[in-house]
Amino acid sequence: MLVSPNRREAIRKTVSGWPSVVLPKPERARLALLLMEIPLPGGFEFRVAAKDCPDGLETGGPVALRDAEGLLLAVLHVESAETQGDWVEIRGACEGIEIPPCYGFAHWRVAPQRMRERIIKNGWSHVSAVFLTVAPSEAVIAHLRERMADPRSALLFFAWADPDDSESFPRARVLRELCVGEGERWNLVVIPGPIPGTGWRSAVAKAYGAHDMLLCGTETGYCEEGLRCHPIPTPEGSPIPDHLARIWQVAHPSPSKRGFTVFFTGLSGSGKSTLAQLLRIHILEATQRRVTLLDGDLVRRHLSSELGFSREHRNLNVLRIGWVAGEITRHGGVAICAPIAPYADIRRQVRALVEAHGSFFLVHIATPLEVCESRDRKGLYARARAGEIREFTGVDDPYEPPDDAEIVLDTSNSGPDEAVARIVERLRGHGLIPEEAGS
Repeated sequence: MLVSPNRREAIRKTVSGWPSVVLPKPERARLALLLMEIPLPGGFEFRVAAKDCPDGLETGGPVALRDAEGLLLAVLHVESAETQGDWVEIRGACEGIEIPPCYGFAHWRVAPQRMRERIIKNGWSHVSAVFLTVAPSEAVIAHLRERMADPRSALLFFAWADPDDSESFPRARVLRELCVGEGERWNLVVIPGPIPGTGWRSAVAKAYGAHDMLLCGTETGYCEEGLRCHPIPTPEGSPIPDHLARIWQVAHPSPSKRGFTVFFTGLSGSGKSTLAQLLRIHILEATQRRVTLLDGDLVRRHLSSELGFSREHRNLNVLRIGWVAGEITRHGGVAICAPIAPYADIRRQVRALVEAHGSFFLVHIATPLEVCESRDRKGLYARARAGEIREFTGVDDPYEPPDDAEIVLDTSNSGPDEAVARIVERLRGHGLIPEEAGS
């Protein structure tokens, strides 16, 4: 619950010396719903990476909860802080300072109390909460219209709008167009999201005055959350109305039009840059896609010029590449990356950054060290053997071969054209590039 203005001012005067945590977006959404007086199951808890756990955090003490811009959202009075692997689970009583700001579809952001008042004012005796995770087909819309035969009934469609989620805005727009076209008894409610955990749908629906839930495209397990649940039949082949389909397709393009990243990893001299260049040319020739090459040397020159070659700096360099690739993927482009990326944990983090928005295709160039060293066009291996370069991958610093690569190639026993042809064949198999040139 939000504290009184006097308590809020008292906290703001003393909070500067307290340990502080930046809440991830799902936890901010959960906090926002709780501060909107929606009693989510489990209350409020969150976890933070052990390496990011603030100094001074202790049981019985306060911790300031902030958003990414530093805005104070709440104070948690720590009751427990349990380390579980690389994470710390933190629980406690919470005092709300400010509801986390949410942007987008402001007209449709209705507080639970206002919606309950609207239900009473309009005399709606039966209200159903509708959760759709698929586009509403004509069959789904017909089913909903049947449920609206009683003029005292109403529907509440729930969605969230997250600018970092490529699907949330088109989904909310589809529901907005649907509700506007069907009349005042069809209502869109945009809430903070995404919301972690289970049980929140029932809690949200009850807080907004719904009597039951209608689910379409959502896991049936959610039917056991406390409100009576009715899955909406979704017969195959039922078309989506044209005006809704055009909006939905923005977030759900065909596989050959979605953004994706091809990420090469391997030792220096293994052939990564050559294959990345050739693959870029092939995709430009064969498709109408926009392709960005993030080669290791180019990134070092333009994006990471201040970084050295310690393990920490190499990890930061690869994470920067991953973040840029994720943004390119999110906007429907193709990113081709060719760093050494010797460490498995950082490659996994990069995969997660990209797969939040599209497909990630890992190419391991497994050319043997002796072959890479014999090429050594830049003389780097010779300098590393002479002790002039420290922590050089393959010489005095390890390379961790991936066990999750989509394809493994050895350029010592195949030419570059043959290697690229194998990559292209595999990309086609994943539906990432089309079969026909010029598509």
